[in-house]
Amino acid sequence: GPDPFAPPGVRAPSLLERTTDRPPPWEPEQVAEARRGVGLIHLVSADHAMDEWLTPEGQERLQVISRTYRAGQPQTCRTPGSLWMFSILLTGEVD
Repeated sequence: GPDPFAPPGVRAPSLLERTTDRPPPWEPEQVAEARRGVGLIHLVSADHAMDEWLTPEGQERLQVISRTYRAGQPQTCRTPGSLWMFSILLTGEVD
């Protein structure tokens, strides 16, 4: 499917249900959230690729990921959405 974190990025809507709360077929918003979840798992699983995250392209991708969610959204309070915080830490945009 399409890259959920391709620039310029899209803000994720707040979703009360997890993707796994019901069997497919899913609504388009749930499919997009599932794709974002896979991308977040890739982010935290790619510790061997830290040099890639420090390149300008890697930093741009991390910034897109960090802008995708907002603190307090339902999906940022559970996995894999909570992994979004790593993009904030890796970009140094911690307030």
